[in-house]
Amino acid sequence: MINYYPYLKLLMTLFILINPISLIPIFIISIDSIIKKERKKYNICINLIMFFILFFSFLLGKKILNLFDLDINILQITGGLLISLNALNTLSDNTNNNSNLNKKNISYIELLTPMSFPLMAGPSSIAMLISYSNSCSSFLEYFVSIFFIMFFSFLCWLFFEFVLLLRNYLSDIIILFFNKIFSIIIFSFGIQMILLGIKNFFLL
Repeated sequence: MINYYPYLKLLMTLFILINPISLIPIFIISIDSIIKKERKKYNICINLIMFFILFFSFLLGKKILNLFDLDINILQITGGLLISLNALNTLSDNTNNNSNLNKKNISYIELLTPMSFPLMAGPSSIAMLISYSNSCSSFLEYFVSIFFIMFFSFLCWLFFEFVLLLRNYLSDIIILFFNKIFSIIIFSFGIQMILLGIKNFFLL
């Protein structure tokens, strides 16, 4: 019988790291700049790109670690630092000013970045998947993990489809409130990753 707890934990970790709710403001800015008939295509593409980045990060994780002779705990500390810095950046209202976001009625292709990478599939989620792949030892574990990564991408697509429908009813104050709450949670998670990495490094 398959123990689904590690995979559910993987799913929750992806939600915490990528945090689709915190990306609502940038997603809304992006779709407001895109031609209306291409907005659904944009949502599909950013989630497909995110999936493939996460997929290859997970699949080639061990090989990358071996190729560069990286210690898994150092990678975990680095991932924790990236998460914490990103959360602090959000809390201090330092936004990413992309010139494309100020344009109107442009093609969705021009806005695939930075939304899909590095905002969705960013360094922290990539580092986490490389670390996670190191714990997989069988084909079944790889297969189920890839399925949950795919399922996460599908949920993100579904979530942003919902945002598309509710665009006219979302208050800027509500978006800001949830953004701050999740940033605090992400910051705490990053600190926990750093401390755990340091602890494991010195125990080896």
